[in-house]
Amino acid sequence: MKFVTFVSRPAGLSRSEFQTWFTDVYAPDIGGLAGIRGCLVRETHGSPDPADEAEAERPVNNFEPYDIVMETWFSSTEDFRREARPLEVRLREKSCRYISYRVTPRLQKDPRIAEAGSRGARPEVTVIFSFTWASGLSAEQGARYWDEHTAIALRAQPAMTKYEQNLVEEVISWTAGTRAIDAYGDFSFRTMHDLMTKFIAADEEIQDAVRWNGKYQVAFLGDARSFIPQSG
Repeated sequence: MKFVTFVSRPAGLSRSEFQTWFTDVYAPDIGGLAGIRGCLVRETHGSPDPADEAEAERPVNNFEPYDIVMETWFSSTEDFRREARPLEVRLREKSCRYISYRVTPRLQKDPRIAEAGSRGARPEVTVIFSFTWASGLSAEQGARYWDEHTAIALRAQPAMTKYEQNLVEEVISWTAGTRAIDAYGDFSFRTMHDLMTKFIAADEEIQDAVRWNGKYQVAFLGDARSFIPQSG
């Protein structure tokens, strides 16, 4: 099963200071848990457009900005609750804001295809698009509409090297006042230049997205780092 935790730094600590603490102190202990099957961490680095950076630091649609996205895999929700949740006390002691979900991923475009061969490369940037379903939609309707949207997105955005949809099945733990989402998209690009010059919303995409997309938030992140100890 897949889980994701969005974490925001405490007041008074810079983004880089907090991300260093998280990757040096917190993530290695998560990656060392007995029942964990995978642990990937990505750090936000703000908008690629400096003019938008100040806006990225403010809540959007009442969603908190976040500095870390940690995706983990366990065999069961009980394993996550028993092993990962006790470590969240460290986040609370540091006055971090966070929310953890169990999600169902739908990989619509496999990044391994873009990374294969002599011209392959890891992505330079990932866009995380978090949102709630449009007003009046059930989770089942929203998930179906978003799945139908895939064909439009893949046709309109060939520069994407990864397109994964993640549906929230359960909100597991959170700090007070943190607003929950219904789903998030994970879109990777080989270079920042591709993102800035080729990722342009087509009219067809915009018209279709209003069927399922309600309130949303966008964040820009670097490549994922694995925190599973290597055997041998």
